[in-house]
Amino acid sequence: MFRARNTCRVVAACALLGATLPAQEVVVPSGTPPAVKVFALGLTGDVPPTREISGAGTGLVLTFGVLVDAARREIYVADFSGDAIRVYALGADGDVPPLRQIAGAATGIDSPIGLALDPTAGELFVKTYSDNDVLVFPILASGNVAPSRVLTSSVSLGINSRAVTVDPVHHELYVTTQDAVGAVHVFALGASGVTAPLRTLGGAATQLAQPGPMALDLQHDELFVVVQGKVLTFQRTQSGDVAPTRSLSIPVTVAAAGIAYDAVPDELVVSGQSTSGHVLVYARTATGAAVPLRDIGGPATGLNNNALLSIVPTPLFADGFEDQTTTAWSTTVP
Repeated sequence: MFRARNTCRVVAACALLGATLPAQEVVVPSGTPPAVKVFALGLTGDVPPTREISGAGTGLVLTFGVLVDAARREIYVADFSGDAIRVYALGADGDVPPLRQIAGAATGIDSPIGLALDPTAGELFVKTYSDNDVLVFPILASGNVAPSRVLTSSVSLGINSRAVTVDPVHHELYVTTQDAVGAVHVFALGASGVTAPLRTLGGAATQLAQPGPMALDLQHDELFVVVQGKVLTFQRTQSGDVAPTRSLSIPVTVAAAGIAYDAVPDELVVSGQSTSGHVLVYARTATGAAVPLRDIGGPATGLNNNALLSIVPTPLFADGFEDQTTTAWSTTVP
């Protein structure tokens, strides 16, 4: 019988490759009051969240980024003003304390924003605000613990650098320089210490002015970058001063600030950092001023100043195989 000792890592890697069903939920941070809201991704319009993590007991001060660990069924939250990474159960709802948190002087976490996971190595990557460092922790790190390693870019990442993305297949780490003339730098995934990028995407032709969050589509070998009201698409391996292959305009009132790629329906999910928040869904190949396929927004959503979002894949298995509550392959179709 096949045993699933390392199931969580295998399934998470498969999900990043798109070997899964359409995402079932989107998880969005919301600024005032600090909260994490979960919506059914197939919905549109002015709808309330399915679940919401909020209240004094959560410990949240100002949420900026969230990241779903599909295998462990957990949500990582970058608490910008709380100088902490707080971890909650994916099904958490209401005024609930975190399962664990990484915080304290030894962690080096100061104004965290960007989060990324390497499911194969079991590592969490944290991009703090306005420095050249990416902090790396074990996925289960907790308390006032030092990072297992620190990557320090040999090139300046600018005062607003905030985005980090992992490619676990090609063993690469993507980090943005969020300046007026910005760039996307690609490092070896296991890099440590002062490190030069393997390649850099940047220059006038790229249109990377103040580049923010990124997402990867490993099926079509594409990189998506949010840039001042647009989503620019590049080939994953491109470098230098090259023009994007596509450009999608996001309404100015939305103030695009987060992006995720949902592989099976082949869709982009975009969040906006405006006082009246939105979650917009587009076809991956949409260009110009395309109309979103769906738009979650309105007073009932409670969204405001929502930034780096994450999606929740539909489980591949119906019997607990992914979250390690069973140790064998399902014998039924989920």
